[in-house]
Amino acid sequence: DDKYIRLLHDFVTGDPELARYLAGGFAEVSIFATIDGHRYKGRLDLLAPNVILNVKTYSKRPRRGNALRTSLVRDAYYNGSDLQAVVHHMVTCAACQNGLPVFADSGDEDIDAQRADQMRLLLASMSTKKKAPVYQWLFIRTGGAPAAIMIPCRESEVRWQFAVEEVREAVNIVKTYRAKF
Repeated sequence: DDKYIRLLHDFVTGDPELARYLAGGFAEVSIFATIDGHRYKGRLDLLAPNVILNVKTYSKRPRRGNALRTSLVRDAYYNGSDLQAVVHHMVTCAACQNGLPVFADSGDEDIDAQRADQMRLLLASMSTKKKAPVYQWLFIRTGGAPAAIMIPCRESEVRWQFAVEEVREAVNIVKTYRAKF
């Protein structure tokens, strides 16, 4: 519904914290990287200075007895968003360190080339900092009045380490499968 999309746009651009992330950021960024001989692709919802933002929507209330924040994080883990976070983080760090290809795909070659150059500059500026970009989930409620909750997905969390192991296991399965054929 067009009216709801405009309402959502006004909400996101009117929120000071969200506006801070959107300023100087790029939406729908594709980054390709070869890490330890394996090819990866990350399609980032938003790449902003020192932040990777992944937008998720929710519409249901949390399960009985759970806080909304806890419920959203559980759903993110259940749906594999933690694995996505690990891969996005890996390709972004690789792009920061190695100047890997970054693609913009609006359909206009001139705009895309300029946008890709700007994204490379952003990644280059991120590579000069000692800290890796912060991965954030932005959960936006759909239906009714928009509401948003920002939740970081940190490397220091135990679940992050499990996700890293799951990504490694998936890579090994693919490697074994390819060796058979």
